[in-house]
Amino acid sequence: MRLKNLYSELVQNGERQLKHDYTLQTSDGVFLKGFPETLSQTEAQDFFSI
Repeated sequence: MRLKNLYSELVQNGERQLKHDYTLQTSDGVFLKGFPETLSQTEAQDFFSI
């Protein structure tokens, strides 16, 4: 699965702002939500390397 445009491009303070607040549901009914509101450039690299 690919969530496109989840975060904005880098803004002046070097962070990305959450653009879309997705809630995902697995086939066994578990809900996945709670993406961070902002990500620093370092956090973004770590977060998206999963």
